[in-house]
Amino acid sequence: MSLGPYDGIFAGCASLEQITFRGPRHSFIWYDSMNQELLRGFDREKTFYGCNQLRRMIAWEVPLSDIPEQWHSYALNGYISDAERKTHYLPEIATAYDRKLESRKEQLLRRTSTDKSFALIQYLMERQWITNDNYDFVLQQARNSANVDATAALLEYKHKFLRTSENLALDLWEL
Repeated sequence: MSLGPYDGIFAGCASLEQITFRGPRHSFIWYDSMNQELLRGFDREKTFYGCNQLRRMIAWEVPLSDIPEQWHSYALNGYISDAERKTHYLPEIATAYDRKLESRKEQLLRRTSTDKSFALIQYLMERQWITNDNYDFVLQQARNSANVDATAALLEYKHKFLRTSENLALDLWEL
């Protein structure tokens, strides 16, 4: 029997934006599985086929290594969008997410031009990936999207973390 493109469990669910897995990996053993395997029985290509609105997968207790590679973008977006990620994700799981995202740092900075969420900018600031070289670009994106919270946070971030000629002049004056 051949499966069609809409034979995935969520396939064709056009309004699905987020999926959340509660509990550790062993909670997701498929009913006939002999092995602990995340979502055994879910087809990696067909599960979310046609779910054009899907943006995030929240999986606090599921290691990124247990999530199919095809779903990593959803899981990483879920991680970034969680303002309480430091309390929700176990430290060893968060470290793996942060490592994976570090390899995508430049992509995330460019994404501020299309992703209008405060969560992305907040994550970039937490990791201190916004530097003097890219600050103006990120600030302009926040202003373009009329994101007042992000703009205010970026202005505070610049004052606290970025070395400007004004900050250097004040430091020299204090000497």
